[in-house]
Amino acid sequence: MKKYTLLFIVLSLCFLFFESDASGFALNISPPSFHVSVNPGESASGAITVHNRGEGEIGILVYTQDWVYNPDGSKTFHAAGTTPLSCAKWIRLFPKKFKLEAGGQMAVQYTVTLPEDAKGGYYAVIFFESVSPGADDKDQGMMVRFAGRLGTIVYLETEGKSTASGVVESFTVTPPRSDKPLEMVLSFKNTGNVYIGAEGTLNIIDADGNVYAKQIFDPINTLPGETREAKTEWLGELDEGTYYVIVTLDIGIDEPIVEEKEIVISSGGIIESVSIDTSSGVPSFSVAVKNTGQLNIDVGGSIEILKADGGPAASLTLKKTLIAPGKMRELKADLDEKLPQGSYKAKAVISIGDRELTKEETFTVK
Repeated sequence: MKKYTLLFIVLSLCFLFFESDASGFALNISPPSFHVSVNPGESASGAITVHNRGEGEIGILVYTQDWVYNPDGSKTFHAAGTTPLSCAKWIRLFPKKFKLEAGGQMAVQYTVTLPEDAKGGYYAVIFFESVSPGADDKDQGMMVRFAGRLGTIVYLETEGKSTASGVVESFTVTPPRSDKPLEMVLSFKNTGNVYIGAEGTLNIIDADGNVYAKQIFDPINTLPGETREAKTEWLGELDEGTYYVIVTLDIGIDEPIVEEKEIVISSGGIIESVSIDTSSGVPSFSVAVKNTGQLNIDVGGSIEILKADGGPAASLTLKKTLIAPGKMRELKADLDEKLPQGSYKAKAVISIGDRELTKEETFTVK
């Protein structure tokens, strides 16, 4: 049976300090997780080492709980045997309570036994909770001055009856802009019956196969039946052109899941309007230009004023300006002197790189 990638997670929870001398507390456990595959009806055993690296003696309580993922990928812990995929009550521990002197260590033995009718994956956490011995610990053997706990995550699979499979339910890519990075959002569903820590890689290539980016994003952790989103951003820049964003997910089987999206990076714009104000007798002109691409554009141009018969009356230069993606700017110009009464045409000529946009409006000088 294919062995799946181990996810090592150290859990550190609930540290409560009530005494000033608690600063010497330091507890290590190894391993922080283990993954074991067992035949139905059989058992597997091992040991977890607990090391007191603090400055004083502490007591340790050992017990199991369940855990599940929250929508954001964090974990919530529950009483042993209360979640659907729990194996917490199948785990025997020895010892369950002991003391460790400063610098001391203990190997806690565990045995996990799989029921005959088991299939797929089951999960639990073995917690090691510390208590500081008090000067007057008589009946209970120890008095709690402060407590903290560390956990070893248990991933248990049924040998011969476990299947890792998944599908990408959605995959979107927002192209980069000068003011925003490329964003990838992928929704993965675990369709198998075991835990999957899907490891993902994002690549960006052009039509010729040149690689512009390679980025690893956080694992997508799911239990059977769960769907979870992965998001990542790429902070680089792309020139104008066509690119392909390729995501590869390794879910622990021979064939990875591959998804691809094409994105087009363009620099473009449109003339939204040409406005003319003749109220003062000296016409003033305003050309509204919108950036419709993903790159900054440097925009400039002119306004050619034509007489009714088509002959030139005047020419105005529009000062260059930079326009960010999705934004609109007005390029303005005023005549230095009045025009004779009559009908005219204002032709806006806007340059964006090597492209030229034009738009005309008529106006009358009275």
